[in-house]
Amino acid sequence: MINLTSRLERSMMSRGIIQLKPATKKHVRRKIETEFGESLRFVPDEKGKLLIYPRSLSMDDLARQAHKMTKDLQEARAANSEDILTKAGMQLRNEINKQDVSQPWPPDTDQNVIPAAVTKFLHTLLTGECECQTPSERAQRLATSFGSDLVFAVTSGKTKPPKHVLLSNAVKCLTGNTELIRTLNRLGHCVSYSMFEEIDTALCIQKLECSKDDIPLPANIYPGVFTTWPGITSTDLKETLSGAGTSHRVNGIAVQFQVAGSVPEKVLPEITKSR
Repeated sequence: MINLTSRLERSMMSRGIIQLKPATKKHVRRKIETEFGESLRFVPDEKGKLLIYPRSLSMDDLARQAHKMTKDLQEARAANSEDILTKAGMQLRNEINKQDVSQPWPPDTDQNVIPAAVTKFLHTLLTGECECQTPSERAQRLATSFGSDLVFAVTSGKTKPPKHVLLSNAVKCLTGNTELIRTLNRLGHCVSYSMFEEIDTALCIQKLECSKDDIPLPANIYPGVFTTWPGITSTDLKETLSGAGTSHRVNGIAVQFQVAGSVPEKVLPEITKSR
């Protein structure tokens, strides 16, 4: 496909004519019709631009050329699409690997380990907007979840996003099923059960280190403040002859008044990782 007006401009400029008059461009068709007469056919496209082809060209030839051009265009688009996908995948992988993530032990569940490029990619993928400035709560939640899975998978578990630490803990507390944690770990959604136990042990040691000379308290409970501590009993009776498997639990809830003024920040001691 050749743009005749552009070709005319280049030809005139090569002959020393720097600027063409608007009338010259406007009357190109008239001059071509005068020169070639009925041997050419003019057809407007969908945008009003004229397409020119010789009348000697048969419909069969036009159909073959159109088919060939359509096939070539589809192949070019497919090749470009595959190339773009490959480059996007490699770029996201590099963004994840090049970030310097220094995670404390036990892992900090407030630390963001998802690169901005991965988050932007997921927001675009989920919302369908190239520049999504205000993604919905759902899009943000899913982007955090998917981004955490990508970081955990690409780094082979070396970087532990908050989701992967908290999900294993939640599943253990809600179900007590270790096989479910192992299954989720194989699918890349949480840390392994052995890693969960290591983190749980490290948290216990950290809590004991914080309160060597006092009673261990949860991090959000302040000593010296009047506290109401109601208990809720929960009994799980098993219908067996011996009563085996029956459990009785008491869940405590600590209620404190809001502390006025500034509260001293609790500095957690560093725990040495055993392996």
